[in-house]
Amino acid sequence: MKTVYVQHLLKVLLEEYEDIDYMLDTLQSEKPSSKEAARIRRLLNELGQQNKKLQTRFDA
Repeated sequence: MKTVYVQHLLKVLLEEYEDIDYMLDTLQSEKPSSKEAARIRRLLNELGQQNKKLQTRFDA
């Protein structure tokens, strides 16, 4: 994969993370049910694992 392509993908991901962070801040006043909270934690955990996996590709 070309470096420029990877940089573009990372830029897009950062912009999406900013959008997600804003939406979570907006929804913070709403308390999710315990089932929804567990699902959100699971998805965030999966996201964290994928981030670690991607970081190891570029650690030198």
